[in-house]
Amino acid sequence: MTVIPLHPFSYTRCQTDEDCQRKRYLSREWGGTGLEPILAGWNLVFGNIMHKALEDFANAHVVTGKGQFDLDWVRKETFEQAILAKFDGIAAKAWAGLAVGLLLGFERSVWPGLISEYEVIETEKWIEYEPKSGFLFRARQDLLLRNKFDGHTAYVDYKTTSSTKPQWIKSWNKSIQLHSSMFAMRKTTSHLVERAIVIGLYKGYKDDKNNVQRSILNYGWCNREYAMSPQYSYTYTKAKGWELFSVADEFEDPMQWIANMPTPLLSEQFPMTGPIMARDDIAEVWFRQQLIREQEVSDAIQKLHTSTTLEEITLILDTHFKQNFSKCDPSFGYGCEFEPLCWIPHVQADPLSSGYFKRHESDIEAE
Repeated sequence: MTVIPLHPFSYTRCQTDEDCQRKRYLSREWGGTGLEPILAGWNLVFGNIMHKALEDFANAHVVTGKGQFDLDWVRKETFEQAILAKFDGIAAKAWAGLAVGLLLGFERSVWPGLISEYEVIETEKWIEYEPKSGFLFRARQDLLLRNKFDGHTAYVDYKTTSSTKPQWIKSWNKSIQLHSSMFAMRKTTSHLVERAIVIGLYKGYKDDKNNVQRSILNYGWCNREYAMSPQYSYTYTKAKGWELFSVADEFEDPMQWIANMPTPLLSEQFPMTGPIMARDDIAEVWFRQQLIREQEVSDAIQKLHTSTTLEEITLILDTHFKQNFSKCDPSFGYGCEFEPLCWIPHVQADPLSSGYFKRHESDIEAE
């Protein structure tokens, strides 16, 4: 008797599927594991470093009652990964400074408010929910908190972001990622999660003139007219004598810069939603609709396993995993990292020997 394995899916897979069905196949279904670029996209790498540091911080708080960042690791890891991502030394140092600044700013601006109202239940836990026999939905919570006053449970999701606009905050109200995750948690755990909070970590902007990623957390302005007592400013001034400086170069301890930053200005670097109440109606409709597509994907994968000719395989891919050509090289944002698999013949013929891709090693970690 042939045992058909559970068909896994997640918000990430489904979102990729909406953007480009072929990318979903290549990244998660190809060869039973999917493929991933040998050099991952920088936004993903930077986000993973931030998540790891925030997870360790919350875990330290549980154990010792005080959160603590390993800033030396964060600085070193960010710099080295930025060099691997082809940034030059100055740009890599700017990213490392931004990473440290974001974490110190989080510790000063965000964490005291959270911990005055909540206690930590757990961090970075995987949730697995089977909405239909044979189909396994996976989600991962960044942080789970219990309110100290009325006992309600809240799910916190961290997002590195390039926007602090009100539209970014509003966009999370009906987020499938949030509502599907809270729904799955209530179905599979003892935690009756009733609300979510999204906390943004603003990455600043690309300073094209200096070719660095710039934020008030890693760059400032200085007037050295009086060398023994320079003046500092967090915002640009047109007055004569003011020049841009790197916080990492100026201060041995970057907390000197963060600690004196005006509270409203620091808070702007961490856009945060209010409590987003769980919407089971949204989650139920999404699961019902998504399972139709996941059944199609599962059936297509089974067909591919038994196909023996290139013509059969091409027809299945063209039918069930269509390409969205507008995503190959969009007019703004980043191009698709899987483009070589669609348009370079030798990469298509042997992705694992092409130097571009490797087998997707750990399904859960990348979700």
